[in-house]
Amino acid sequence: MVTTRSSSRLRLEMTSAEKVASCEDLLQDILVRLPTKSLLKFKLVSKQWLSLISSPNFGNTHTRFLQDNRSLKPQALFLDVMYKKPPSKFKFLRLNPKTRRLPLFDFIDAQSIRILQSCYGLILCVSQSNNGKSYFVCNPVIKKFRMISFPKHGMVIGTKVTLYNHVGVNLAFDPVKSPHYKILSIWQEVFSKNDHASSTTCQMYFDIFSSETDSWSVLKVKSPLRQGIKFDRAVLFNDAFHWDSSLKESLYFDPYSESLKTMPMPTVPETWNRYFGESGGHLHIVATLGFSNIQFQIFEMEEDYSNWFLKYNLYLDAKAYVHVPRRRKTIICSYLLSCAIQYDEEKGDSMLAIFAGGFAISYNLVYNTEKRLRCSKIDDYKLRFGSFRASCHYFETLACI
Repeated sequence: MVTTRSSSRLRLEMTSAEKVASCEDLLQDILVRLPTKSLLKFKLVSKQWLSLISSPNFGNTHTRFLQDNRSLKPQALFLDVMYKKPPSKFKFLRLNPKTRRLPLFDFIDAQSIRILQSCYGLILCVSQSNNGKSYFVCNPVIKKFRMISFPKHGMVIGTKVTLYNHVGVNLAFDPVKSPHYKILSIWQEVFSKNDHASSTTCQMYFDIFSSETDSWSVLKVKSPLRQGIKFDRAVLFNDAFHWDSSLKESLYFDPYSESLKTMPMPTVPETWNRYFGESGGHLHIVATLGFSNIQFQIFEMEEDYSNWFLKYNLYLDAKAYVHVPRRRKTIICSYLLSCAIQYDEEKGDSMLAIFAGGFAISYNLVYNTEKRLRCSKIDDYKLRFGSFRASCHYFETLACI
């Protein structure tokens, strides 16, 4: 038998490949460095690769690797629409030009679904049916979901029954801090008209679910009565839930230390539309007013939570981007659907403005330049006057439920 140099090299290469395949720790160390899209394709290589890449340990390790190496960046913005009945396509604004499409929303049997919040690949959703609201956490990349069951609250003292209203559900997940996530469920005491007139504080329950222990802990707190806080929409910042409010003060809550604190809010007239979010390590509020010539006031919170300051003041002519109805009674939210602040290490702050008809812009607030973007077209976008619907980030991760 004649052995050529090329056949020897091939046998050596095959032997090296077999050695890698036989050592799962080495194989994981290699695969964990690859992009999520590549890993989804590599599930088809073999049963071993499928099992490894699909394991919760690998999913959490890969997500943390992306975060540690600062390569975990949002690929798109989910638009806040109602998905009547899956399967359906997500409505989104593309942030990464290479992201052509998102996974199909086809892995849950529910109806009237809205996306409430997203954290590094995990998405909190609510579904509305004749039986009421149902909440679930999912990851559309791996097509997994988990329904959430909440503790119930109610108290009977003598002949008096204390009722509680379910005012908010929020999600916290940070792969650097922990591979596990937390769910915050907020219940607020319901007052009668007579009670409301004489009460200055209210009883609240902050129920915290931990995916690590698969259990709920209940925190009972007394809080000043504040009716203007939007507990149903939280911004996760510095490991704490922050809520927008039209009042002079709002609240934020740390689920790890279980502490509830107050924070000031900027003075914005109630007639202005507003967006509340986080970008570049700062909290932002975007307030808008106008008809065709729209004014944007962008506030940023001081690092010590002492105050908000006006960082940018911008005017845009909406007619340059979208058809503006002639009737001045038409509210701005009928054609300016949403906005958000996006931070880039090289280019600084930009404002994303999403208009009706599948059109959006990215306006750089540092250099006063704009870039036109395409996004999903929305036929029916009904909004409450006074606030934009939130646009949640889409992260492409293997984070497990």
